Amino acid sequence: MVNYIPYLVYDFETDSPFPQTCHPIQLAALVINPRTLAYVKDNLGRPVYFNSMIKIPEAELDEIMADPKKKAQFEKALSINKKTIEEIQEGPEEKQVWANFVAFTQRYARKPKSAWDSVIPVGYNSDNFDRVIIERLAQKYGTTDTEDQQYVFHKMYSVDVIKLIFMWHESNTELTRYKLDAVREHMGLVGDSKENAHDA
Repeated sequence: MVNYIPYLVYDFETDSPFPQTCHPIQLAALVINPRTLAYVKDNLGRPVYFNSMIKIPEAELDEIMADPKKKAQFEKALSINKKTIEEIQEGPEEKQVWANFVAFTQRYARKPKSAWDSVIPVGYNSDNFDRVIIERLAQKYGTTDTEDQQYVFHKMYSVDVIKLIFMWHESNTELTRYKLDAVREHMGLVGDSKENAHDA
């Protein structure tokens, strides 16, 4: 069957490694044409993308900074993500970023507010991490259909690249880890990708 549903390559950066409780601090996405696998472009020939920092509510940030364990975890995440508190807090509030992101994805849905017609999400370890955050935010802000299911992404299909990498490498010793940096290095995808790692 020929697929005509656009792909949406997306990524969250967060303040902790726990998708059920973390604060998303950045969300970015690119739209891919399903027939050519090229970026969808605007009228000026530029790739269509979404990218926003996400402000943490001040009261919740104060709570993080007052708890030594949470603060250490937060500072570690900032170090990994190469972000500062100031950069994060200059971003729009989560509710606004979510509304903007939903509007962005719905522009490429075949039918608005229908999970069977929404974009197909693509990511790395996204089914177990980023998708959990998507589900949380959809429930939090009511981005759900009549069955109380999120409609931002396709209901059935997704492409989680880590699963494809595992499928191709699970029976050999060439790849020793499934971390994205290790996979990029193994595949010869170098350049500035390492410097831009953990920038959604």
